[in-house]
Amino acid sequence: MVKRTRRNLSDPRIKKIIQTQLGKIYHSSKHKLPPGRGNPFTNFLILALLLVVATSAILIYLNWSEIEKLWGAASRPSPATSKQPPVESRTSPSPPPEEKPPVREPVPEPVERGVQTEVLNGCGRSGIAKRATDFLRQNDIDVVSQGNYTNFNVAKSFVIDRSGERSRAQKVARLLGISSDQIQLQKDNTLQLDVTVVLGADYRSLKPFNR
Repeated sequence: MVKRTRRNLSDPRIKKIIQTQLGKIYHSSKHKLPPGRGNPFTNFLILALLLVVATSAILIYLNWSEIEKLWGAASRPSPATSKQPPVESRTSPSPPPEEKPPVREPVPEPVERGVQTEVLNGCGRSGIAKRATDFLRQNDIDVVSQGNYTNFNVAKSFVIDRSGERSRAQKVARLLGISSDQIQLQKDNTLQLDVTVVLGADYRSLKPFNR
């Protein structure tokens, strides 16, 4: 807010200025209004106008410092209209690419190993080992060898468990029609076998020979 300053009218310098202005108005009115000429109303209007002009001049002189301040404030640019530096647009950083979960390859189910079997002739009848071998292979049994037993005196056919996995011996015995009571455990890891089949004199009662 502009601080208003008023001049002291008791100042001799101020009084002198006012007296000078009033004197000028007086002499001007005497010069412009000679006695006995013109309309009295018009003369009064001219005198009043001159008085207003003189009063305005005195007021401007007395308040000149305030007028200068107001003029300077009006000429200065408003803070709102002053140039502002351009605002840089901020772009938000792009989100990181989503990580895809690793694709898990399906794990193949373990394939059951075939029952490795050997077929031996224990009664001396020709061709029975081959016939039993063909039958077992048709039923997905892995017959790795065939031949003769240590003797031909076997009366009843039986199955030998070579690996200790009785379920494998039972499978072969069931296919042939041999009772599970005729399964013997004789583990031998050196043979790389699961089952040994020994055909006896009762071979005719077995499934490969009943067809």
